Amino acid sequence: MSEVDATGTLCPIPLIRAQDFAKEMKAGEAFTLLATDPGVYQDIPAWCRMHGHQLVSVSEENHLIRMVIRTA
Repeated sequence: MSEVDATGTLCPIPLIRAQDFAKEMKAGEAFTLLATDPGVYQDIPAWCRMHGHQLVSVSEENHLIRMVIRTA
């Protein structure tokens, strides 16, 4: 599975990186967004809802947030 590394950046950069990456993917493909900014807990689910993507899973370990997103 592909990963988008947005660690060390602040919103809206993780969202922009996820959005740009999702545009290059086919519907139904999934990728992992890696981030350290807790703002993604609000921004990414809202973005998924607005664009029909599915937030498959969310986890955090040692301040690294991992979000798996399936594209619409």
